[in-house]
Parts: sequence; C-alpha cells; structure tokens
Amino acid sequence: MRVAIVGAGIAGLSAARALRQEGAEVVLFEAAERVGGRVATYARDGWVADMGLQTFTPRRTSLQEALDLAGEEAVEIPGDIYLQEDGRVVPGSEERNREPRYTFLEGNHRLLEILAQGLEVRLSAHVDAIGRTRSGEYAVMGEPFDGVILTPPLPDSARLLETAGDRRNLGGASYRSCISVALGYGKALSPRPYYALLSLNRMDPVLWLSIEQFKCAGRCPEGSSLFVVQTGPSYSRSHFDRPDEDILRVVAGRIESLFGPDFEEPLWHHIVRWKRSQPERVVLFDNANANGGRLVVAGDGTLAGRAENAYETGKLAARLMLERLRESPA
Repeated sequence: MRVAIVGAGIAGLSAARALRQEGAEVVLFEAAERVGGRVATYARDGWVADMGLQTFTPRRTSLQEALDLAGEEAVEIPGDIYLQEDGRVVPGSEERNREPRYTFLEGNHRLLEILAQGLEVRLSAHVDAIGRTRSGEYAVMGEPFDGVILTPPLPDSARLLETAGDRRNLGGASYRSCISVALGYGKALSPRPYYALLSLNRMDPVLWLSIEQFKCAGRCPEGSSLFVVQTGPSYSRSHFDRPDEDILRVVAGRIESLFGPDFEEPLWHHIVRWKRSQPERVVLFDNANANGGRLVVAGDGTLAGRAENAYETGKLAARLMLERLRESPA
C-alpha cells in the first residue's frame, strides 16, 4: 500500500503516522519549506513567538499521544486566560482554565517536527493536480499511489479533487482570516496571573493577546517582553491588505493602553497574514468522504478549528483509507 498525503500540517502528519504503523508506505507533499502548516514559529536573536496556533489543548483526544511522544519538551502552561473588554481585565472561565494547555520552548512548530521524524516529507512540493496512471493508480507529482489523502483547507482540496475528476461538494466550507503580530519590547512586564487575554467583543481588532514569556519561560531575552496579538475576524477581513504600519498602530496602541507607557514603542515587530486561519463553516468528515473512493479529505475543515480536531481527522482519514484499500486494492 502506497499513500500520498498532501499537506504536512497536523492532520497530514497524524494520518501519515497512523498509516505507517499499519505498514503502509507514505509520502507527504508539503508546498511550504517547512512542516507545520498553520503551526508556525518566528524566532530571532533569543525571541520565540508562535504566529499561528497558540497552544495545544488535548481535551481527552488522541492529540495526547502526540504530546506524550514529545515527552519533557512539551511544557504545561502555568497561567490562565483572562478576558478583557474596554481596558477591563477579568478572570476567564474556571472550567476552561482547568484544561491543561501545552507549548514548546522552541515554539509550537517543534511538535510538528517531532511528528515528522522518520517520515518521508517532500518540502517545497506544490501539488497542483492529481492524475491517473495507465494501471489505474493515482499520480501525484509524477509518482504512482494507491490512495491520496488531502489535508489543505477545503477550497484547495476541492480544486485538487476536480483535477482528478471528483466533483464532490465541499462548497459549504468557509474560513476566517487572521492577522498575527509579534512585538518585542526592551522592558520586562511585571508578573500577571494570566498568560493571555481574550476579548469579550468579537468585533474587537485585538481578539487575542499572548504574553509569550508568561506562556513559556525563555521565550525572550531577560529584561524584555514579547507579545503576540491575533486580530478579530471583522478587523482581519477589512484590514487584511492594509499596510503593516496601519495594523501596527492599532496593535501597539492596545498594548500601551493595557500595560502602560513603558510599552509605547516596540523594538521590533513581525506580521503574518493567515488568509484561511480557522474554519467558520465545516463539511463534516463523513459527508466530505461519502463517495467511497480512495481520495480522502481531512483537516480541521472537516471537524472544527482546533489542533486536537485536526489531529483526529488525520487518524480518521488513515483508518478510512486502510478500509478502502483493503476493500479495493486496485
């Protein structure tokens, strides 16, 4: 059994590991120059900022097995998530704050690197079509495969399906965009009981604010502070193509208003724009894969926009692929 997986993010790596455990030969094709997808880390001169997914929260799912694989590299976050609105900061949900959350000193991408160990991953490999060989196998970048698992955002997977003559309906899926901003300051922030603030107002430009050195010690040089801001859906949509200076003005202004004049001007900033950050409307896994073929669709767009759900869909995709290959190996 030889299976191609398009995308080496959480879902793709989860599927690959599950297939390999069953003896399948697996090749992952990743368009980017690194594994991880939306699990992305920006590092510079002793600063480490998570620009995509912020934490891993297993919530009694199979994601726990990945964290167990990481061993002591997985760091449980000590602080809570508080809520903020109009400058007021209040404690968050006690129930949600009891849920263990994890991160990595080197950045959250480290877990994806661990999951990729021992797997055949082709980086900078942009798959733009899925063909067929004369013997009926699938062809991905000129290589034959018995089956293909697609893990990109669903609109991209739908386009790949069309190239294979598969017109299943994934049109119900939609994604929201997000602008992620890291800001480094040459001043240490005094201790807080929280490591992150979540806005109560979904229309707030600053929906999420993480204090990286409170999330994980060692994320910035001593005597410094590092924040990561992720903008809300409405602001992200309306400002996605605006100049960096416009976005920085709003984000840095909020940090100053929350933490005082010592945080008026960052030493540096870094901005990442995520066109498809999280699914707003999903096409459930069973519906996306109802046709019975050996082209299987996975990813958070088939369940919900959390790391543990993406990981779970990878395992579901591997299980379904094995069933279909055993039913119809040719």
